[in-house]
Amino acid sequence: MATFISTDKSSETDRGSCLSCGIQTSSHCKGCAGVRPGTKKMYKAYFCGRKCQDAGWQEHKAVCKQIRAMKPIQVVESMQVVKPVHAVKQLYRAGELLQKIFYIARVHTFDIEFDKVEKRHGKMHIYQSDPISSAIFQKFPEHLVSTAEDREVIMSYLSCGDAIMAIHAILPRLLEADLCASVRYDIVSTPMLNIRQKVVWHSPRRVLNEKFKHEVCRLDLKTGGSYILDLAAAQYGYHAPVYAEGRWKKEWQPTETSSSPFHVVERDYGSQCSKTSTFGMKRLEQSRYLQMRYGKEIDERISDFEKRQNMPMKEALKLEEGDFQRYCSVLTSFVDFCLKLFREQCIKIHGANERSS
Repeated sequence: MATFISTDKSSETDRGSCLSCGIQTSSHCKGCAGVRPGTKKMYKAYFCGRKCQDAGWQEHKAVCKQIRAMKPIQVVESMQVVKPVHAVKQLYRAGELLQKIFYIARVHTFDIEFDKVEKRHGKMHIYQSDPISSAIFQKFPEHLVSTAEDREVIMSYLSCGDAIMAIHAILPRLLEADLCASVRYDIVSTPMLNIRQKVVWHSPRRVLNEKFKHEVCRLDLKTGGSYILDLAAAQYGYHAPVYAEGRWKKEWQPTETSSSPFHVVERDYGSQCSKTSTFGMKRLEQSRYLQMRYGKEIDERISDFEKRQNMPMKEALKLEEGDFQRYCSVLTSFVDFCLKLFREQCIKIHGANERSS
């Protein structure tokens, strides 16, 4: 519950009706007091005391959470670009930030249900429960994962497409304007996918196609050089998000690559499902629809964040290391909070129910 405060005597003229009992009071909810997002109007939720706030919380909490999520977050006013940052370093920083955003989005859209994990001979064996739930969202089983690396392996398992959708709206404006001459969306085939896979799936009913492909982004810098952005590579034992293209090809030995301009991603994914309703969709179609919605939500919330901070993400890539890390921490916390609210909204509107572990 948000903090309740009693205003001091100097603010006795600032009064309103208690949302629970209706009497005039100067006390209000501290968490959401301020300018309401999207307007220039001040907003305060008045409560005459703790008892009335407790009684009115169920009705007030949705508005309170939305306003708190949209309130400006001050990073560090002294942050500034002290010296030029090389384009390659900016690219690696962008990959680090995008991967953090992807992992946050993956937590809120996790769609793999399992109730047991065993680690044997360098691989993680995941055992799916029976019967299989029809719910789209699954609660990520933190209690089954012992290390940060194991968590990333499971988070990225079968989610290269989810990673693309999580960043599909923010990647072009983050990289194309200043850093990259082109950003492309590649689907690759390689025997190394099966060889390097760190996860073994055990399902009582579902058989996975072992000839799956992998989705990545190919980035051509304006200053020269090509790089691969692979946010879901942890499932193959690679936890870094950015690789020089030459090194990547040597490691992966791709046998076939389908390459398209990055802007076709939404079109290709969108063509696989209805954009007007999720009801009646197959599970995979519904999951892709929601992933696309999450990608747009991330873009909108980060745009709000950039305006409030007066610092676009692409400029944050040029900060001193300490300031850059602080910027990442505040931005990802903001995105996490916003996506929690968005998840609740999706569950309520689209029936994408969560199966709790």
